[in-house]
Amino acid sequence: MRQFDDASGKQCMCYTFENLSTGTLVIVDGGTEQNSGKLREVIAAHGNYVNAWIITHFHDDHVGALCQILSDPQGITVGNIYTTPNDRDYYMSHMAADWDADRYDTFVALTSQGTPVNYATPGVVLDFDGMRVTFLSSYSQTVQELGAEDIPNNLSLVFRVDFTQDSLLFTGDCKSEALANWLISAYGDLLKTKYVQAAHHGNGAFSTNIYGYIMPQIMLIDAPTWLVQGQVYTTKDLIAWCDASGIAHYDLTTATNEYILY
Repeated sequence: MRQFDDASGKQCMCYTFENLSTGTLVIVDGGTEQNSGKLREVIAAHGNYVNAWIITHFHDDHVGALCQILSDPQGITVGNIYTTPNDRDYYMSHMAADWDADRYDTFVALTSQGTPVNYATPGVVLDFDGMRVTFLSSYSQTVQELGAEDIPNNLSLVFRVDFTQDSLLFTGDCKSEALANWLISAYGDLLKTKYVQAAHHGNGAFSTNIYGYIMPQIMLIDAPTWLVQGQVYTTKDLIAWCDASGIAHYDLTTATNEYILY
């Protein structure tokens, strides 16, 4: 697995899973459109084919690179896209006017041209040559009620990834503490994984309650230097908590970060 920073210098979420035996390639999010160059290089090494592309939600720092590649494939084929369901009218009514509200419509328009889009719901399980993906949360009435203060982020896919030994929990940009508490009550020990991708870049999101419940060995924080060190952000507080709790952590200041998963 590789955890990439963003070519734009912004916060982003971009992971690639590459099976060294079979060549299977799975991408999670991808970052902004400026990050598409990095991903094109990875995809080219896999015969210009992406087996699966998982999009947690529709903000530019998560779906921008995919949109750029779909708009100009240059020979790239994406086998399947998996993402959260959405209610466009409700979503748009909760988008901040100064944020990328049109990115969702761009995604819908580009994927309507032929790339299969699968809307993941809790309980759906996929297997990619031994990479087992279990979806736990996506847009629903429950999420709408628990995460109403920030639906564009809280509708993020939450999913668990399992290999023979290693496991990861992805939380996208979820922020609501009520949603975090619901995840604990709904899934309990299923949340407990070796790796956890910190929600919303570790900033202004889940409290350490859920991380303390999970107690991962490694925290993955998708934050560049300005977010890690910025005094107005809370990413630094999560890092301090990880240090105090004996949890290793990696962020985008050292990216590209590579992990061998068994």
